Amino acid sequence: MKIQPKHCAVIAGSLAGFLSLGWQAQAQDRQAAPAATTKEAAAQPAAKVAPKAAANGAPQVVVTPAQQKALVSSVKSLQDAVKLSRARKWPQAHAAYTNLIKSNPELGIAYADRALTLLAMKRYGEAVADCNKAIALRKDTFEVYNRRAVAYMQMKKYDLALADFTKVINLNPSSAAAYRDRAVCYVRKGDKKNAKRDIEMAKKAMGGKLIASNQQQKTSFLAVKGGNLVDLSSVQTEKFDEMMQKDPAHKPMFMLQRATVNMLQAKPQKALEDVDQVLKLSDAELNKGGCPPREKVQQLRMTALHKLGRHADAIAESNNLLKLHPDDEQARLILAMSYYEMGKLKESMDEAAKIKKNPKLVQAAKIIRDKAGKNLKGKPKK
Repeated sequence: MKIQPKHCAVIAGSLAGFLSLGWQAQAQDRQAAPAATTKEAAAQPAAKVAPKAAANGAPQVVVTPAQQKALVSSVKSLQDAVKLSRARKWPQAHAAYTNLIKSNPELGIAYADRALTLLAMKRYGEAVADCNKAIALRKDTFEVYNRRAVAYMQMKKYDLALADFTKVINLNPSSAAAYRDRAVCYVRKGDKKNAKRDIEMAKKAMGGKLIASNQQQKTSFLAVKGGNLVDLSSVQTEKFDEMMQKDPAHKPMFMLQRATVNMLQAKPQKALEDVDQVLKLSDAELNKGGCPPREKVQQLRMTALHKLGRHADAIAESNNLLKLHPDDEQARLILAMSYYEMGKLKESMDEAAKIKKNPKLVQAAKIIRDKAGKNLKGKPKK
């Protein structure tokens, strides 16, 4: 009984609060909204900008007008690209993604999505090049491999297409389309035996008889560093080790940032390890290290527990936090989600109904409440 990641985009969105140093939390979840903005400022100094001190001692800077202008332009290009892609206006969408890439050449997801427009325009060689660039920038999701596989298939490079379709299936074993398309490649190579096998697997996938992979898909979450958009699901966590060496006084804060990125990269166990280390510190040490209040760190821990399937633990910790902070809607959302995962549908609905203030959390709570209510109605009466 699993809530789809897109229905819980607000969980990823809430993690932006832990990125107040080094990443400007003027961020967006592509699946949730084109540009959801918060008020935290970037803290890695921009060119020729002197750092200021925040209330808890963490350095902060003001984004320059040039960076702000570049950011506004990038966000507009992204919004236009997404809107035009949805309308299937491929040449215009391609132009919008190209503008985005010019300003943000290290944004892997922009190449991945531009590849889709190139496929639609039958520019297969360019689509392969964009997929290669996306993968090199650590945007190596099964969607990217699938797009490259389709391009290879259209270019009659069947061995390369087969290799990529196999990667797609390994990452997403329940993909009927990947089995179907791999079967087409086998047919064109004259391999009827493997083609027949894949057709049968496609039928099983369509019938819901294949179990989805336990591997969690990376959540694409865009934040701002300086004047550029950055996909946190593709950030190398080793960068935080460098930050800790350069600024050991704020090591706890960097550990939380690393935990947040690991969460977005579907590595909740690594995130939990960092969070637990930070929570061993006193409140005074948390403040000195540039960390948010303890309850905010506990929210991140509960999210990690939820992602790990440790729902009973997430419920216990959510309830404990709500006793101290009854208005903490983020903790209540995690509680509602964990109840849902454990099949406690009535409890899930009750907790979700209490979320009324934060618009994003309200939206997520409604999704959970509706799903729980639907499943509750379908349950046989005892």
